[in-house]
Amino acid sequence: MIINERLANGLKNRFILELHDQIDIQLNEFSIDKNKVTKSRRGWDKFKKKVTNHLSKSSLTIYEGGSERHPYLAFSGLAVDKEREYNSWKEKCVTTVNVITTWDPFHVEVMNSNFNISEHAVSRLYQRGDIKVTNETDIDIFCIVKEFYYVPIWAAFWIQTLYSLNNKELTNNIHPVIPTPSGLLLAEVANGEYPFIEIRTFVGDSELNEEQMLVKKSMVKASEEIIACPLSFSPDVEIMGIDIAIPTLMVLSHRLKDVHRILGNVVFYKMEDKITQREFTFNLLDNLIDLEKMMPKDLSAGYEHPNIRPLHLQIMKVLRKGQVHPAKYFLTKRN
Repeated sequence: MIINERLANGLKNRFILELHDQIDIQLNEFSIDKNKVTKSRRGWDKFKKKVTNHLSKSSLTIYEGGSERHPYLAFSGLAVDKEREYNSWKEKCVTTVNVITTWDPFHVEVMNSNFNISEHAVSRLYQRGDIKVTNETDIDIFCIVKEFYYVPIWAAFWIQTLYSLNNKELTNNIHPVIPTPSGLLLAEVANGEYPFIEIRTFVGDSELNEEQMLVKKSMVKASEEIIACPLSFSPDVEIMGIDIAIPTLMVLSHRLKDVHRILGNVVFYKMEDKITQREFTFNLLDNLIDLEKMMPKDLSAGYEHPNIRPLHLQIMKVLRKGQVHPAKYFLTKRN
């Protein structure tokens, strides 16, 4: 069955309405009595299972971080926030919230994400994505959620990259892309004190040009095995003082640097001045190389096939052994 624009808009409206309902159900079912929390490994495992079971339907990323003695669980889920109901061009949008729970001490923190997804992009996902529909009444309205799995890590990647480049002209001209299983999400950067990613539309694989397809494949490969990671919850993990996001950023930078020219062509495609576009592309490359070099040498082997949680713990251990706070270390290295 072909999904035309009218049907896609109808499915989009249903998705937003059912997302509201799903969130209400999840909040009602998933409640934690702090006084009944058992501070044991068994209690932690039981807690993780409860989170996964009750929050999975609108979940984009669930990550267990920290050490064995002091673990934390980070969850990123779709949401419709009345205070952030519209994006910068006054179109309704979907956003996410990050829920981070530390175990010892037990604490739950809810924070807003650093990106939103326009309702136009949601419509285009139904219309152009890999959606199998026999009739318009028999459809799992949440079937498009899988297309957002790469959003938290890559939205954070672009924000961290733009923040470190600190170039207003570059930020105004870049159009970040985020891969999905069946295409690319095309985004813009909202003007403000800090970068904020706004996903504007979706383009399916059949409509991508050769460079866009190569960039998509490169980004998917770069984030293999590490989609769930501390970077997906940055800067929240740094604000809470429980983790650092930059090791994941170093891994992604290492894996992307060889395709920087094509990446620059894709994200700066609207620039008519090709000399400035090339300059920005090399700025992007310099940033990727700088990040790659920040990995402690004795841990650089972790670049190829990292198990991201042990890599983070190793880096934290190496830095603390030298009595250097991780955040201060990386800030000094960047400057």
